[in-house]
Amino acid sequence: MEFNTWLVVEKSVLQYTTTQRGRTMLIFSGYKFVENRQSKRNIFWRCARYVKHGCRAACVTSKNCAGNDQSIRLTGMTHSHPPEDTATASAGAGGKEEEQGQELEMIGGQFHAGSMFSFGVSQRGAKKLIYDRYEYIKDREFPLSTNWRCALFKRYNCRARAITKVKNGGYHAAIFGITRRGHQMLLYRGHRYVREKQKGDISNWKCSMHSKYHCKARAVSRKRNGREMMRLTHEEHTHEVFPENVGKMKY
Repeated sequence: MEFNTWLVVEKSVLQYTTTQRGRTMLIFSGYKFVENRQSKRNIFWRCARYVKHGCRAACVTSKNCAGNDQSIRLTGMTHSHPPEDTATASAGAGGKEEEQGQELEMIGGQFHAGSMFSFGVSQRGAKKLIYDRYEYIKDREFPLSTNWRCALFKRYNCRARAITKVKNGGYHAAIFGITRRGHQMLLYRGHRYVREKQKGDISNWKCSMHSKYHCKARAVSRKRNGREMMRLTHEEHTHEVFPENVGKMKY
């Protein structure tokens, strides 16, 4: 990412929520920022992990934006930690929690508007769902949805269940950058992808570290309603995320 340079993005790329203490939180490119201060023209944010991880990353958003565009400028230093796989939830009809890209449906449990749900790893290395301070383990998995049950279902005979569903077929707004050699690359959650092949308006991408680390991560992008959208076809990487993405961001 370029620092100290204003980027113009669609407002849908930025997500807003509130912390447990009622502070405004901004979520951008997989990272969370909390509001620090405001001026007449701008809002200043700092990384939500500045205390826990000593992260000095920061950003500024402009108040003077019209239409569907929003200006944001990255300041400070690069993040000292990888992006967070965190989702912002807002109450929907029928006991559902929705966010951009995923949908959480609670079965036999309570849901709270504005809460956060995230994914973690258990002591045995299995993926777990965390919502409202409760943990859920994977029950069954399908191509576009996953069924979860309370991690304490055996000890307390707990019947709380949850379902996470991929919205829009798993497609997200695509973010592109430029490599040092001038080629287009796809950026997603700190990872970079290079084009493998293209047919019409559909492009297949592979991780830029596929040769060095034998990484099998893959993605596909295509135009939908005039917008470039992308989804992962193989999510797992064999290496850590990059601390920063080199190249000019295009939204």
